[in-house]
Amino acid sequence: MSAKCTFFRNPTVFAVVVLIGVLFACGVKSTERGEPRKPQAATQGGVRDADRDALETETMAPTTEELQRLVEMYPESAHSHYLLGRRLRSDGQVEQAIGVLQRAIQLDPVYFEAYFELAWCYYDLRMRAQQLHVYEQLLKQGSGLPRDVRAMAHMYAGNVLTVLAINGDGAAGNTAIMHFEQSRLLNPSATGPLLGKGRALMALGRWDEAIRVFRSVVEEADGPIARASALEGIANAYWYGKNDKDTAERYLEAARSEVPQREWRIQPFLAPSELGRQDSGQ
Repeated sequence: MSAKCTFFRNPTVFAVVVLIGVLFACGVKSTERGEPRKPQAATQGGVRDADRDALETETMAPTTEELQRLVEMYPESAHSHYLLGRRLRSDGQVEQAIGVLQRAIQLDPVYFEAYFELAWCYYDLRMRAQQLHVYEQLLKQGSGLPRDVRAMAHMYAGNVLTVLAINGDGAAGNTAIMHFEQSRLLNPSATGPLLGKGRALMALGRWDEAIRVFRSVVEEADGPIARASALEGIANAYWYGKNDKDTAERYLEAARSEVPQREWRIQPFLAPSELGRQDSGQ
């Protein structure tokens, strides 16, 4: 039997070779990055189309141990660190993920996916100040980032600051509004920053301004979820700011008519955990 044949019959060696091939197809090979990597077209010795599709849905995702070996083999690869950090967080090892993702950012300071994943780690641990700091550090990269990424970072920073404002930090509320306005400037068609601005205004007790912002979303939104979210915001402003429960209920009914399959309600305004989530869509 030839040496080549013996090499590929060794299960451990063969598994590592396949892993490296798959991950390099996803962009681990280099830290010279632009947009988020997608698996490249299959080439000789590369990844089959079906395998690439599976990788996209993470049904073929490498294990933590495999990714740790990859980091050991390529310690200067920001992408390999990012993949390991994401895997650690998904496995519930959030503290360990933080250090790995910080290393990814050190290796590639404009690796925006690593920043967002790191911010999610701090969200999981309810460490708001650290979560906000990640967005601030990302925004310092300035023009090195795509425009839509800067818009998203401003909006997420605004979300965290709104939570701080609800807990009594008025200065945080004003800063949140500035972030939402910057996000809107960078992405003028996005309604997420307007919804965020409306919530920040409510946190500051500026009810009439909040209602005006939410109404502008109702008028310009091209989708029912954004309109329903704005109608729910108006309802909350009337409920808390004007003590007008009848009007609040009418707006809630309008929101339910827009998207009946969702629950639209008066939010527990003193503990609005959802305001801090990163996934409030644009």
